[in-house]
Amino acid sequence: MATPLDDPENKHIFNQFLLEHAPLINLHVKKLQNEGKIPEGVDVNDLHMEGFHGLVDALHKYDPSIGASFATYAGRRIRGKMLDHLTLLDPVGKQVRTRIKNVASLNKPSSGGEGSSGT
Repeated sequence: MATPLDDPENKHIFNQFLLEHAPLINLHVKKLQNEGKIPEGVDVNDLHMEGFHGLVDALHKYDPSIGASFATYAGRRIRGKMLDHLTLLDPVGKQVRTRIKNVASLNKPSSGGEGSSGT
């Protein structure tokens, strides 16, 4: 089934829209860098490309009736694509990382609750 984005007459509008929202990609790369989520050795250009795929995906799937702005929706899609890419590059794997987090949370002392004196 053809969509308005498939119409050659809309290609200019499509391209303009992508250019207008492309700064979201760089914004999310910088956020991931600031959060320390990009391991050494990862090519940031690959993350930009994944972000572009997320932006195009958002353009095709965005539904304004859900109430979120396009920028908010696209930001989620962009960041998600980047994180998916980083997960694929992770030699340890998601399951092992989840288990490590679970074990670490079990070893953390609980604040308050049973066993703490209220005096």
